[in-house]
Amino acid sequence: MKNVQKGFTLIELMIVVAIIGILAAVAVPAYQDYTIRAKMSEIAGLMASAKTTLYESYASNGSMPAAGDDVVTDIIAMLDASEFATGTTYAATGTDVGTVTITVENAGGTANGQTWAFEFTAAATGLTVDCTGGNLEAKYRPANCRPSAAPTP
Repeated sequence: MKNVQKGFTLIELMIVVAIIGILAAVAVPAYQDYTIRAKMSEIAGLMASAKTTLYESYASNGSMPAAGDDVVTDIIAMLDASEFATGTTYAATGTDVGTVTITVENAGGTANGQTWAFEFTAAATGLTVDCTGGNLEAKYRPANCRPSAAPTP
């Protein structure tokens, strides 16, 4: 009588382990980039709130607020309260232009220590934001804030 094989051979098991290893080697870095991008979306959401505040100030005063104004102090405090931003600065580079720059922290990967700049340009019709500034790598930014993307209206 013939002996029937039961189970898997050692080579078959080793092939399965190798395939799983290859998949994990590709998936882990992609997942890390995804989680960092999600953390940066929190900052982008906070900047949307800052956009509203800055435009209200611009509409009231006819110019962007100065660096020491209460409006700017509140925006900086709000951004620095995020666990992913530190060292937030603001500079009014003209009567119609203001720039908020944050330094990324606690995000992971190579994003920590990089800067992300948001330039707000005011006009009678509204405020536009260019979020492509700073040296934060494009892969960590939301799609509309990557340097090749057009500024958001």
